Amino acid sequence: MFLFVGLGNKGSKYQNNRHNAGFLFIDYLVKKYNCLEINNKLNSILYKGNILNYNIILSQPETMMNLSGEAVRLIKSFYKIKKNNIFVFHDELDLNLGKIKFKFGGGSAGHNGIKNIDKNIGNEYYRIRIGVNRQDNKVRPDKFVLSDFKTEEKILLNSKITLINNNISYIFNKDINNFMNEVNK
Repeated sequence: MFLFVGLGNKGSKYQNNRHNAGFLFIDYLVKKYNCLEINNKLNSILYKGNILNYNIILSQPETMMNLSGEAVRLIKSFYKIKKNNIFVFHDELDLNLGKIKFKFGGGSAGHNGIKNIDKNIGNEYYRIRIGVNRQDNKVRPDKFVLSDFKTEEKILLNSKITLINNNISYIFNKDINNFMNEVNK
């Protein structure tokens, strides 16, 4: 069993925020693979499905970004998911818009959602970091991630979400090098 967690903040107010890049990716997968929402008490909107013959749980924590780890811990424990089968999709301020990085473990780079996951389950899980920054960005980081994508940025983000999906087999196989080569050509 695999767990894909998309980070974001719940509510229509945050729907198109840069901080919700992870939620947007999970929304894409749910629609693309006809995943079914499942009832739960695990502080998340959860979906169950099958992608490329892999059984998967998709999660959008309802705890708000800074407490995402609480939901991840509950899901991990309830479904007995190994940490190395957990993949967290999240926005990354240290990467320019459209850049994607795939890594295992490591530091949080100041991302509060990642810090909270690390606090709750440790840092031995995979991360797919979706760049949301602009080179000319002069806005405070906390304000910037809570601002909406502009139309042209959303078009670029959607193309990158599709690209991640087109290379999803590399994610399941934990093949960081081939994934990175394909998505950053």
